[in-house]
This record gives sequence, structure tokens and C-alpha cells, in this order.
Amino acid sequence: MITVSNNETDLYTAIRTWLLTIVPSSWEVVQGQDNLVSMPSGSFVTMTSASIKRLVTNIDNLDSTGLISNKLTQTTYGIQLDFYGQDAATYAAATLSLLRDEDTPAQFPAYVVPLYGDEIMQLPLITGEEQYDERWKLTAFFQFNPVVSVGTQSATSVNVGLVPVDIFYKA
Repeated sequence: MITVSNNETDLYTAIRTWLLTIVPSSWEVVQGQDNLVSMPSGSFVTMTSASIKRLVTNIDNLDSTGLISNKLTQTTYGIQLDFYGQDAATYAAATLSLLRDEDTPAQFPAYVVPLYGDEIMQLPLITGEEQYDERWKLTAFFQFNPVVSVGTQSATSVNVGLVPVDIFYKA
């Protein structure tokens, strides 16, 4: 059986917790791409997975029993952050600035490390009422390090015997 120490939900939770320290308390921070869910009213941020890139080959080690192989998988995870509403550009810029701040990594669990963000872009958004709404987007990149644990084969004893090759494996 395979188990994974941290999943995408854990990553989103860590990023949401951090974003809530940046935007005003009246803002919502939600995961994007939910079907049949209307946009929140007022100002808000959506988080949507954008990319996953492997960084290195797995780092393997056995647990203390020797029966479980733990595989550290290091990836760069791109999360698109869309800021909607009044002051969206201001908080998108603040997020980009704090993403690269030396104090920011301490605000995340050990399996998530903030790396960098791309440029902030304004994207047009016309509401159902035919009105323009502010929408600013940036993609933030995080190193995400889940551990995949897999059972391994082992033996406590081995029976060794001789096989007469010329009898069992005739030429």
C-alpha cells in the first residue's frame, strides 16, 4: 500500500493560511475551479493549480523496520493566484513582494517553501451585469516536498540449496 505524507489539500491550506495574513479580513481566499459554485461577493483571492515540475530524483530511505521505503519527491508547484475587487492590484503586488521576503518561509510548514512569482497581470473580467471588475493575476511558485511511502520486500531467513544445472537446465 502506498501512502503520501502531504497532498494538494495540505498545500492549499498552507498557502491560504499565509494569504489570509496579507489581505484584509473582509476578503475571502478560496480554491478555484469549483463547479456550480458562484464567485464570492466582495473582494477575494482564488488559488488554482497551474503546474507541477519535478526538481530531482527521489531521495529514498528505509524506515526503522526496514519494511517501508520513504521517497522524498521534490517538486516546484505553480499556483495561480487571482485577486478580485477593489485594491486587487495592491494586494497582488504585496503578495509578490512578501513571496520573496526572507521571513516568509518560517510561515509555512516544512514541506512547503515559497520560491518566487511571475509578473502581475491585469485580466479583463466582465460581470453578469456587464460591468468591469478588477482582476489581477500572478503565478506563485512553491517547492512542495511530499514523502511517498511504499512497502518493500524483506526476509528474515533464507534457505540456500544447490541445483544440478545439467539436470534442470539441459542444453
